[in-house]
Amino acid sequence: MLVNAVAAASQVIVTGVVYFFLYRFLLDLLGRDLFGVWALVLAASSTTAIANLGLANACIRFIPLRLAENDGSGAASIVETAALSVAVSLGVVFAIALPAISAVLPAVIADPTALQSARSILPVVLVSIWVSSVTAVFLAGLEGCQRVDLRSHILSGAIVTYLVLSIVLAKANGLLGLAMAHLIHASIALIVSWSILRRFIRELPILPFHWKRETFKSIFRYSAGMQAISVANVITEPVAKAFVSAFGGLGALALYEFGWKLSVQLRSVAAGAVQSALPAIAKLSVSDQDGVVAVYVKTQRIVTALTIVTVPTIIGLLPSVSRVWIGSHEPFFVLSATLLVVAWFVNLLATPGYFGFLGEGRLKWPLVSHGILAVGVLVVGFVAGRQFGPIGVVVAISGSLVVGSVLVARNYSRRCGVSWRTILDSPTARLVIASVGAGLGAWLLGDRNPLSMSAGVLLIGQLALIGAILLIPLLRHPLRKELIELTRHLKHRESEAP
Repeated sequence: MLVNAVAAASQVIVTGVVYFFLYRFLLDLLGRDLFGVWALVLAASSTTAIANLGLANACIRFIPLRLAENDGSGAASIVETAALSVAVSLGVVFAIALPAISAVLPAVIADPTALQSARSILPVVLVSIWVSSVTAVFLAGLEGCQRVDLRSHILSGAIVTYLVLSIVLAKANGLLGLAMAHLIHASIALIVSWSILRRFIRELPILPFHWKRETFKSIFRYSAGMQAISVANVITEPVAKAFVSAFGGLGALALYEFGWKLSVQLRSVAAGAVQSALPAIAKLSVSDQDGVVAVYVKTQRIVTALTIVTVPTIIGLLPSVSRVWIGSHEPFFVLSATLLVVAWFVNLLATPGYFGFLGEGRLKWPLVSHGILAVGVLVVGFVAGRQFGPIGVVVAISGSLVVGSVLVARNYSRRCGVSWRTILDSPTARLVIASVGAGLGAWLLGDRNPLSMSAGVLLIGQLALIGAILLIPLLRHPLRKELIELTRHLKHRESEAP
């Protein structure tokens, strides 16, 4: 598992670095309004992923069970049936979505030139979403084979390819070139992921063409619940971005996109590592509930330590990040990013419980959590946006995310009979104090800037200060030990599992 966890975290880091450079490049090349158009069209097109039926998640759940039974044909049937189902259902939805999204865009894009640009790239973006959705099934197959490392390598290579293609094609063709880059990188990931998956499930043919009704029924029963989660996820981001654009304009949406991407990528570094334990939990849940509880406790300690270190330090750095990444101090970016970082890292605290519920096939509380987020964005986000502008939308999103996450964490810890006092030990308490001090020190240094340093040099100085303050508390904290123990525990339990 350690290899998978490190690979998952590394992939998210690579993705974050790519987006750091890509977003600044696109902001300079396109301007805020067209960058906002790109963020909005991409989010709107992603709503069509409702038609993926949640089948990729079913692959993660059922493929390890089939492989544990030495049923390669059954695993191949799951992959082929899921891929074909997703491809056909999305194809039908796209035919409806293209005119529907085009008709809705004028409600959130007032400028005629920007509206024309959005409509011109919409078909290309929709096709790229279709390709990415089928690819997600193949990547889920690799994850089900417990090769998260290969999945991560594919995604890392794809995102670097996307960066190169975007620079070349966007310079030549603007937004349309960016959309083409998105489609090409998605197609490369599709071909590579299918080719690699066939090495681990030998029963897969050269092209997927076997669809089995019985297989579809068995995986759809599980994926129906997952699909409800997917619907909530798919609705939340596009609606939030539409509200920000409607109540604040495309320029506000561009700044919100920067804050959203920053918070999500930071949270994903740790969440990806936790998610790599999901196939193992699926196996353990069949016969070893004690093993599931032990995995939960260890992963919860790890994400708690990571959250404590990250949130205060990132908040302290945000003004400098704004100057380096966007080119100026943007109060809306700093405030919205602060709210989103806090909310997403509260959500991170719930990920061990969330993936624990998914690994055991218990979907009630994950569904409740996503339902709260969806309702919060659709209802509270609209009301708050009308009353307070785009920041009201951000507050609604962040608050809904916190409430749903707390419910998941609380109920899974109760199910496992684990008290949070077990998680928050003395080394973690000391880490809290050090992290708050590091974040405050970074903020003060950035605010005073006594040596009148440039934005980039100041940010490096703040990072050095944070490192100096946190070095000893991190070395004394049993985080590395917990990671090693978790890996050994999973290996031991899996070797004993039938």
